[in-house]
Amino acid sequence: YYTTVQRPNTMTAYLFGFGLFVPFWILVPPAVVQSLQIQNKMFTFCLSVIPSTTSFFRTTEAIFGFTPKHAQKSVASFALYYGSPMLLQWDEKSQKHIKATVTQTMGHLKTFTIYLFITGFYQSMFGVVSFFPRFAQATPADWHSIANIANVAIWKDTFL
Repeated sequence: YYTTVQRPNTMTAYLFGFGLFVPFWILVPPAVVQSLQIQNKMFTFCLSVIPSTTSFFRTTEAIFGFTPKHAQKSVASFALYYGSPMLLQWDEKSQKHIKATVTQTMGHLKTFTIYLFITGFYQSMFGVVSFFPRFAQATPADWHSIANIANVAIWKDTFL
């Protein structure tokens, strides 16, 4: 915060940002996943890619002076902004974050649930063909055989 947000576009910001923070977020998450021996591809993706991408963006934003004004007010406000993968809404009049209403939260939860089921449906439908990406362990070699694809029980379970 003190080296990048309060001093954007300076040599200090560049040295700390590109010399310390960016390499940290590129190297540490995959190392943590490997040291914890996490095998699940989806969990590996969530731990390696999402923090690295959002932190890289927030760090370069701070280095070049594009951090929003409300995130520059204090260390706590910058930590909230830096650690949040979603954009927080800010009210200029009250100088506070705008809280989501129950209606908005339930609407987003409903949308998320619908897309979750659609994604699961697609993965179930196309899981019997070899070109569809998987986020689980490898399947047996005969899983993609014509006999298995033509198996009515698999399609029945998919549609249920």
